[in-house]
Amino acid sequence: MKIGYTVGGLDEVEHLKTHGNCDIVIRGKNYKEYREEFEQFLIDYSMYELVVRNVENTGLMILQLGAILEEFCEQINMLTFLEKETDSNEDYMNIIVKMSSRDKNVMRRRTKLGLENARKNGKRSGRPSLGKQTILKIRYLAQQELRGLREVAFLCDVSLGTVHKYATMSDETFKLLTNTFSD
Repeated sequence: MKIGYTVGGLDEVEHLKTHGNCDIVIRGKNYKEYREEFEQFLIDYSMYELVVRNVENTGLMILQLGAILEEFCEQINMLTFLEKETDSNEDYMNIIVKMSSRDKNVMRRRTKLGLENARKNGKRSGRPSLGKQTILKIRYLAQQELRGLREVAFLCDVSLGTVHKYATMSDETFKLLTNTFSD
């Protein structure tokens, strides 16, 4: 039995039935969850011959599709791409996996260079650090004046999570923390 998959419309379903000889065609429904849907399709129908028209009709980027093919390569009985640039489906899937890996390396390199350039230009990444005075103010308002956490967050212009962190911190940990600051 052949099972088709597409994120396309009814014309794609018909194409898979006529040109791919698919008995059933599964359609991806939620564009925000195409990856999860395609993975589930591979799991649910792994004992059948699976057919997709082309990479575009999986709804995935090469990076996503390559990772999935690499992960599921042992479980997939047979996955056929009707439109591909090679004669062999296995070769085509290997090309996708290799391109995905290279894309990942390019993104990693670009991200690293971008962060390095930002640091050189004086831009800091990550969360902003709080000064000793702000931490003491959070602690005082929450514990001495018994103000609510939301009110303290508003007054100190910090997140609710930050207020919770410092307001509920043990006295011992708080003393260790505040001793690390230089006056």
